[in-house]
Amino acid sequence: MKHDLSIIIPAYNEAALISRGLTAIQSELNGIDHEVIVVDNGSTDDTARIAGEFPGVRVLQIEKSTISRARNLGAALASGRLYVFLDADVLVTAIWARTVKQKLARMADGGDYFGGFPFDIPDPASLIERAWFKASTFSGLSYVGSANLLVSAGLFHKVSGFNESLRTAEDVDFGHRVRRSGQPIDFDAGFHAIHLGFPRTVSHFVKREVWHGMGSFSSWPNFLHSKVSMAAALFAALLVGGLFSVALGHTLVGLGLFSLFLAMPLLYVVYRFQLKNSTYLPVQYFLGALYLGARAVSGVRTVFKLTSTGHRSS
Repeated sequence: MKHDLSIIIPAYNEAALISRGLTAIQSELNGIDHEVIVVDNGSTDDTARIAGEFPGVRVLQIEKSTISRARNLGAALASGRLYVFLDADVLVTAIWARTVKQKLARMADGGDYFGGFPFDIPDPASLIERAWFKASTFSGLSYVGSANLLVSAGLFHKVSGFNESLRTAEDVDFGHRVRRSGQPIDFDAGFHAIHLGFPRTVSHFVKREVWHGMGSFSSWPNFLHSKVSMAAALFAALLVGGLFSVALGHTLVGLGLFSLFLAMPLLYVVYRFQLKNSTYLPVQYFLGALYLGARAVSGVRTVFKLTSTGHRSS
């Protein structure tokens, strides 16, 4: 049976939150022809059982794999002309539903589509969520996050879906390939969705960014397409260069490098947020330093892992 909309949700151990996401879909998309496909990515909790209790929700259980493969397997079962990729801890809203109706109406005569928008923070939100993850503060994005991404079925298959070899940053890679095909990105604030899984503590924030950064360092093309990864590499290089300069007796050179190192988080947050949320600038500076540092750590870990793998296979 063909549908207008196929909502594909990869899920791993999301028993605590998936019912809220599916309830929001049922409530807000009541008047839209859609199907929901949950791909249980090797969960060890009750994710699959809970999802299966929702009427009309199709559950596919697979062995633990990359989230890209989970999304691709969900898309292989989909019959909609527009694919929606949501994470299990994302809540769609009434505004989101109205916006997707408008997009479907414009697609009535065919044509490709690629769009979405950064999701918003919950209420109440933590200081980290308010300072770093508020959707209205984002600017200059070059890709759509795969937790709130919409793409026409034809275009998805034209670019061969998500890269299943990537553990993270699959959305950056996907967005690059879509743009290379000639399709522009439709960033529409009407795709207003709430993300329940943002970090609320510093440790969670750092762990999240170390994890997310690893995909961007997995190959030269991915690295060169990621401004964040290049900034993180420069951030680390300035610190190492400053330490070596001081150790070798080049104190002035070292101080200059340290000054640039300390300036980088400020430059990055100004670029990222365009001072739209300047009330939190001191917090953003602190988080920006952690962000660049965490991404640099992910680069070191990825390079070390690739080097170790190469030595074992040679």
